[in-house]
Amino acid sequence: MKYSPKLPDDSVNVSKQTPVLDLIWMAAGVMATAFGLYIILGFAVEYGVKNISTENEIEIFSFIGSEYNATEESSHQDKLLASLIQRSKHCYETPYNFVAFVEDNEEINAFALPGGTIVINSALYNETMSENELFFVLAHEMGHFKNRDHLEGVGRSFMGMAIGIMLGLSDMADAMDSALDLGESKLSQQQESDADLFAVEMMNCMYGHVGGDTDFFSHLPQEETTSWFSSHPAVVKRIKAIKAYAKTKGFQSKSLIPLSE
Repeated sequence: MKYSPKLPDDSVNVSKQTPVLDLIWMAAGVMATAFGLYIILGFAVEYGVKNISTENEIEIFSFIGSEYNATEESSHQDKLLASLIQRSKHCYETPYNFVAFVEDNEEINAFALPGGTIVINSALYNETMSENELFFVLAHEMGHFKNRDHLEGVGRSFMGMAIGIMLGLSDMADAMDSALDLGESKLSQQQESDADLFAVEMMNCMYGHVGGDTDFFSHLPQEETTSWFSSHPAVVKRIKAIKAYAKTKGFQSKSLIPLSE
């Protein structure tokens, strides 16, 4: 057979795939890499964060609550929370110098932030009918600090923040807001139940009885109970557990202190 040389086809260096498909595959690769880093490094950082000493945690995250110390200009709500923290100090030995404040937010929620800051949304605060009931909510969040539940998801949150900045998906301010919004991370039902029982112990120490320990759950409308407690044990189950625990411990229920305006 006689060899006849010829020029290659003009399309020899042209990809058989469309540029759009190439772009999709490239974007998918970047996203997969970022997700892998988020998972692997996030868990690694979270493990490190959850195992740091309480003293180091307070030092690292002290900036979160530094601007919320109660002053003469603070709202009545924030002053009441500061008073409850001060009056209950003898009930709970802790290195945390708790700072609590009410945030204007329509979601019925409360959460604990690293370093000793407790946030109670105004919608939740407005549901409470007595000081005892409010203190249960506050003590419940203190229970998360005791068990270090509040550090759940911290590593993944901060890794998400860092990756978002590296990919140009968010600026530093937005990323910090997202990373520190740790109260939104879902805790396990066991963690929530343990915090409930810790709050019962705190109430008995604070007031000499546990009156009002389940009032907050009873006042919540059903539709709000469903949304707020989606990551929590069922409300009825929590009430039964609290009542059973109080009975086992011999705690009594007495008159409540009205929530002053």
